Amino acid sequence: RSPVLVGPVAARMSAAVSDARQGPAPSPAPLTPVVPAPVDRTGPTEAPGPLPSPPGPNRPSRPILPSPAPLSPVPDVLDSPGPVIVEAGDACSQDVCIAEVEVSQDSLTGRPVKEISDHAALQREYQKILLAFRMNEELKNIQSLQKLLKRAMDAIFQMFHVTRGAILLLDDRGRLIPNIVKRSDGVDSVADLRLSSTLLKRAQDERRSILTTDALKDIGTKSVVLENVKSAMTVPLIAKGKLLGVLHVDSSAGLSTFTREDLEIVTGVGTQIALAIDDARLTSKVEREVEARRRLERYINPALVDQIMTNQIKLERGGLTRKATILFSDLRGFTSMSEQMTPEQVVELLNEYFELMVDIVFKYSGTLDKFIGDALMAIWGVPIPTDNDPLNAVKAALDMQNEVAHFNLRRRQRGLHPISAGIGINTGEVLAGNIGSSKRMEYTVIGDHVNIASRLCGIAGPNDIVISQDTYGEIRSHVKANELPKVKLKGKLEETPIYRVLGLFQDQSTPEAERRQWPRMKVSLSVMCSRHGQDEKCSAMVENISETGALVQVEMKEENAFRMGDPIVFDFDTPEGAKVAGLLGTVVGVKYSCNSRSNVYYDLNVCFKDITPENRVALRKLVAREPAAASEASV
Repeated sequence: RSPVLVGPVAARMSAAVSDARQGPAPSPAPLTPVVPAPVDRTGPTEAPGPLPSPPGPNRPSRPILPSPAPLSPVPDVLDSPGPVIVEAGDACSQDVCIAEVEVSQDSLTGRPVKEISDHAALQREYQKILLAFRMNEELKNIQSLQKLLKRAMDAIFQMFHVTRGAILLLDDRGRLIPNIVKRSDGVDSVADLRLSSTLLKRAQDERRSILTTDALKDIGTKSVVLENVKSAMTVPLIAKGKLLGVLHVDSSAGLSTFTREDLEIVTGVGTQIALAIDDARLTSKVEREVEARRRLERYINPALVDQIMTNQIKLERGGLTRKATILFSDLRGFTSMSEQMTPEQVVELLNEYFELMVDIVFKYSGTLDKFIGDALMAIWGVPIPTDNDPLNAVKAALDMQNEVAHFNLRRRQRGLHPISAGIGINTGEVLAGNIGSSKRMEYTVIGDHVNIASRLCGIAGPNDIVISQDTYGEIRSHVKANELPKVKLKGKLEETPIYRVLGLFQDQSTPEAERRQWPRMKVSLSVMCSRHGQDEKCSAMVENISETGALVQVEMKEENAFRMGDPIVFDFDTPEGAKVAGLLGTVVGVKYSCNSRSNVYYDLNVCFKDITPENRVALRKLVAREPAAASEASV
């Protein structure tokens, strides 16, 4: 922020700058400050700075009024950008009396140095300007708004004979609220503060600085009488065209304590204060937005957060009924496993696991609702609905099971126990909103369909994904699922149909899919693989499979990695319970995936060959679109 001063003082200010950087102010004798040329106040030319503009061709003169004469229109002096001087001829509100303010013949305003006989007065004015400059320089380095306001008020008390001073800021309802109060007697109490509402209101309404050199005669209101106010200056705090508050100082020392030059200096200080307030509020706004973004990013995909913060996506208010898909995921056997672990190991495991799961929720545009011990709850459809919420939830569930399998590969290599998770998904109408107490609230969903999703999670076995009839009906054409025996859920009178997800069929409408003779299906299958003719086997994950090939992720040491053309053999059990043994294939594609501590992950594109009749039947059944009957499946 740059120092801002207005009017004739600006010229003397520039002369003071170089001296201020050199150290203490010099003695009066060698002073040669630069001052403006003399101004003829009666001539036809414009007066510089903030002083009232004299008559011109489009501006009638204002005669000196012998008595108060309130006028309906705002006086023409308000057309100028400078301060309003309450003196004879100015029209104030009806409870303000107009009195003449005499200006000393030795006033420094616009007089050349050779015509000023009072060098002591010149020294006093110079010191004021110097203090104002140093204060402005100092304010630029103060970060705290309260400290800045207090320092500004202290500087004003140091520059002028001030009895009381106050900085009042506008609240959201447009009321002036005291923020900083200072008194010469040291009793800085807001409770006993009495200020002239007439001065405050006029400065606020007209946005002009006001000086009164005889407040008792000019204003004469109750507060002026009680506080024995003789002179006062009231300055509006304006930044970027917006009124932020008012700066007021007064004195009981005597009449004409403050001059026009003093008002100009205080107006400049007020400008600095207004800029500081605006900067502080802007900083506060940015900090609030950063905090809001941080909170949103804990629950919502960061890409969606950007759209929310830029108002491209509107968050609906809470307490509304919305259709949503709810996912619960819970670790199996975690209680007994955690009993054999230290608390630090439990926390480390959960943090690693949840980090992976939350990334997947965000990947598929879901919202993390909460963690519940070793379980998590995620929702799709609120607060931001999409056209594919149930499908995205099932895609996320499949990726979660794949990620758990990869996670277990790393855990086994470190000599740690593997983990497994069961997932339940349901779709239906829920109540979405902020739930909690006045001290702590969170955005969540509640309702019967949330409870059903939780019950399905409890039914799901290790590595299973169980979905409701409502969810299955939404994605029937995309999902391969087995219907399980109906179950009696807690709180339900009738048995509920449920399904176990085996995989998702890839979209056949893409050009790449249309070129394939055999459709592929997204799955999560743990398999064992080995080189043809070798006994050493390693764990792998099948993520995509068809009757003729598969996409497999395998972890192994780099020196033992599969190469193009290598023969590979698979052994695994299908979700339907069929055994696939000795399934022979050829590696036709190798892609580096990621690096663990000592092993490397590779994505292998495998083409099956010499498929036995038994294995072909199992593969065909695995990728067939028709689900198995409920009688053929079990929970």
